[in-house]
Amino acid sequence: MFVNRSLVRYLYTTFILFLSLTLLGSFLVYSIRPALVWGLILQGTLFILLNSLLLISLLKEWERPLTQILRVAERYAQGDLEPILRIKNPYELRVLGETLTWMAKELKNRIETIALQRNELEGILKGMTEAVILLDGKERIKRMNHAAEALANLPAREGVGKKLSEVISSDDLCKFIQSVRRSEDIQEQTLVFSSEGKNRYLQVHGSLLPSSKEEESNLLLVLNDVTRLKQLEEMRKDFVANVSHELRTPITSILGFVETLKEGALQDPVQSVRFLSIIENQTLRLHALIEDLLSLSRLEQAETTIRKEWVSLPEIFSELQTLQATKAEEKHIQLRLEIQQGTHEAVYVNPLLIVQALVNLVDNAIKYSDPGSEVVVTAFSIGREICFTVRDTGPGIPREEQSRIFERFYRVDKTRSRSLGGTGLGLAIVKHIALAHGGTVSLESTPGEGSTFILRIPESSSPETSSRS
Repeated sequence: MFVNRSLVRYLYTTFILFLSLTLLGSFLVYSIRPALVWGLILQGTLFILLNSLLLISLLKEWERPLTQILRVAERYAQGDLEPILRIKNPYELRVLGETLTWMAKELKNRIETIALQRNELEGILKGMTEAVILLDGKERIKRMNHAAEALANLPAREGVGKKLSEVISSDDLCKFIQSVRRSEDIQEQTLVFSSEGKNRYLQVHGSLLPSSKEEESNLLLVLNDVTRLKQLEEMRKDFVANVSHELRTPITSILGFVETLKEGALQDPVQSVRFLSIIENQTLRLHALIEDLLSLSRLEQAETTIRKEWVSLPEIFSELQTLQATKAEEKHIQLRLEIQQGTHEAVYVNPLLIVQALVNLVDNAIKYSDPGSEVVVTAFSIGREICFTVRDTGPGIPREEQSRIFERFYRVDKTRSRSLGGTGLGLAIVKHIALAHGGTVSLESTPGEGSTFILRIPESSSPETSSRS
């Protein structure tokens, strides 16, 4: 259509031009020699006809490649960059076609590179545990990753375009952003957020990103939740303080009585025997504390590599009876061991660790139970788990204390626990033994009515399980 319109326009212009010249020439010639007028008109007509035929042939040669270029250019404009222009003649159009093809190829490569980089960036942001938020010059959210969605508890499609203060309410965070914009330097700070009544620690990293001169710089925020690290740090500090305190008490007592003996009490047989008995008790307490610490350390290092074997439940209960029967009799407490009907006769565990866990639970139950009461240990199956319960009728544990009962050195009644000879690590050891077997330990207790500790151990998924069931 483009070539036809140009051809018609050119022919029309040429015809008018030569017609005007012919008429002008004819008028001049007619005024001099009238006989020559018809000859000039014929010559002009023949000239116009020959010129038109030549022009038509030239335009026909250009029409097909120009139409091809036009169609391919339209496909390029629609985003289809696959077509290739192959034009042989004329030379100018061939060069134009090669140039357009090269441009389309380069554009396609750049688009693919940008798409690849975008996908890589999306994958990186999606896989990051840190929350990433991009803000514009007016503190509106331009982009946020999945971790940021979880932090703000808001999908990205709802958060984008909103003010950051509408999504995360924190005066300290606003002050941090203003500080970054004022200094234009990379800054880092740990901020405290209140979430569901608990403190949440976020390490915030802020930096400005370049933007157009007319707009304020974008600001990139990277927020890393370090609450767990803070908790571990606090636990480490508490652990060091508790160990120091637990070790200091028996050591101070031992040193004091040794010094007393050296100053002359050794000459008094009655006093020396009493002091040596106290030193012995404190030494045994110190030894028990060190042994429990070593047990915890070994359990933490080998939670996933403990050696397991098939052992019968009667064997486990027989060993438990042997180790705890005397202590129960001394306090006039009945120790009752039960295996419910339908329970598998054997379990795939580390027998030494399971016995140690049950001994720790029964030992606590005997310590805190009144004389004449009973401690009941029961084994039964629930689904694909073997459960051991240790129930006593002691004072029970307040509800607000139950969530911390398995922490190291945590005691509900610190004075009574120490007087009974506890190290404060027994229940922590039970917890780690359960974790080493892929199980759990929990507590059900009502103050004044006693406590029930429940140790759950998953059954083995090996074929041997079904043959033993």
